[in-house]
Amino acid sequence: MLVPAISVAIALKAVNFDPNSPDAALPVLIVRTGVERLSAPIIFDSIPTSARLNECADFAGTLVAVETRLETAITFLIGLEQREAQAVAPLPDPVLVTRDLACKEVDDRFVWIARTLGWDAETKGPLYGPSPTWVKPKEYKSWPVSNQ
Repeated sequence: MLVPAISVAIALKAVNFDPNSPDAALPVLIVRTGVERLSAPIIFDSIPTSARLNECADFAGTLVAVETRLETAITFLIGLEQREAQAVAPLPDPVLVTRDLACKEVDDRFVWIARTLGWDAETKGPLYGPSPTWVKPKEYKSWPVSNQ
């Protein structure tokens, strides 16, 4: 999420701005807030120098704000959002990843324990999560979880 890391403001200054111009030509400021919890620092290198109407650097010479047209700003922000989406790939669904554990026998100890307790793929089917067949019926009178 880019919200805490970057801010965009419309640059409504009287110099050289025509209110009748298309929205894509609207001048905007893209400002780094300094609160960057992203995969990499925000740099404005992808905005061509020719597309920068103005820029501001900190004492170290790092760009912290760029004034550009709305169209260029949108392209920059979409690229930044795509970079972050690729850097923070979603984790696989643990249920889907482990669903056929018995078939792959990924963890031999688990499969061995299940077989020792009486599990047999031929008669009981594939091993999926909790099952009422593994519960002591005298100790647990009801089973709240469905096996399907």
